[in-house]
Amino acid sequence: MKIYYICECCDEVFSIEENGSGSGRAEVRGICNDCALELGLQEEPALHSQSYYS
Repeated sequence: MKIYYICECCDEVFSIEENGSGSGRAEVRGICNDCALELGLQEEPALHSQSYYS
């Protein structure tokens, strides 16, 4: 069975998962990463995650 994750904001499929059991398909609503960043629900990943000390 395939599970399609569809963004509530842009209506795009942002993830597809295959589940070996069952047949058919299911749609699950959520918010994709791009829309979450735009809405301020998710922080942008830090470009420099390493710290340097002298």
